[in-house]
Amino acid sequence: MDLAAAKHVDILTLLGNWPLRRVAGTGGGELHGPCPFCGGIDRFSVQPNHPEGGRWYCRGCGENRWHDTIDFVMKRAGVDLPSAVKMLDTIQLPTFGRKRPVLPQNNPSGIDRETWSSAAWKFVRDSISYLWQPEGDKVREYLHERGLTDHTLCHWHIGYNPFNGADSWRHWGVEPGEAVRLPAGITIPCVAEDVIHYVKIRRDDGEPKYQMIKGSEYWLFGADTYKESSIGMLFESELDVCLAWQSGLKMGYASIPAGASLRGEWLEKATVEDIVVAPDNDSGGDDGAAKICAQSSHIFMGDHMPAGKDLTEYGQAGGNILQWVYDQLEHIPCRPSC
Repeated sequence: MDLAAAKHVDILTLLGNWPLRRVAGTGGGELHGPCPFCGGIDRFSVQPNHPEGGRWYCRGCGENRWHDTIDFVMKRAGVDLPSAVKMLDTIQLPTFGRKRPVLPQNNPSGIDRETWSSAAWKFVRDSISYLWQPEGDKVREYLHERGLTDHTLCHWHIGYNPFNGADSWRHWGVEPGEAVRLPAGITIPCVAEDVIHYVKIRRDDGEPKYQMIKGSEYWLFGADTYKESSIGMLFESELDVCLAWQSGLKMGYASIPAGASLRGEWLEKATVEDIVVAPDNDSGGDDGAAKICAQSSHIFMGDHMPAGKDLTEYGQAGGNILQWVYDQLEHIPCRPSC
């Protein structure tokens, strides 16, 4: 098979039953769905009937250009160009199939996790859409002022709910009773291995400032990054995690609620061997960080921010976030194997 023929292999055959929806007639018909490579929600575009051959593009990991079926196989199978063409000649590449997430088994509350997950994903997708519409203009400006780029907002599924509303408990699979309240504000979902564990909303007004949607379960925000490095940072704020991850330094970045302890089930698939805790500049931050450090000899206290109470305020004060994150590596002692 030559290169031209390889580029015209049906890309939908390679994608298998990957969930895609038609959104436009561009390029012979364009489909959108979650990215099979980086997991981003609705950022993956496919034009299977393009005149030059089926092609794909991801706003998150697609290097800002369209790719052909050969690129798809190279990225999917981790092979070079000649090997990819050979695989396309015989369709040896295993097709993608959207794996059904294994939902957490720890469910003492009796919440229907599958129903809750379905409702949560719909709410998150709608919120992401609103963030990029006129309703979200001021919110995006606010998030930009916090130092977050559009790419980071997309990667972490940050959205905006413009309505103060509520939904029936039946739609969310929670215990019968009061409606599920959905206040207006910035939506911050915690997703790990395609499972959505909680949705937190930074409210436009009212108290508490941050509110978890009913039925959410606490989890390690950023848990997937703990499978990509031997060193991890731990913050209090999800948005600080996003900002630290944006620095580009290849480490794990995660957060847990103030005062909480690390739980074993959060770290079952982690590769991190050492963790540096970044406390907020207040007594509560110090106490919480000390509690976490006491859990293991491989967890270390990091530096206070030179300015501001947390990483975001330090960045807003003109601090060098990349340098600060890099400096925290000094808190990890050299092991005998070094």
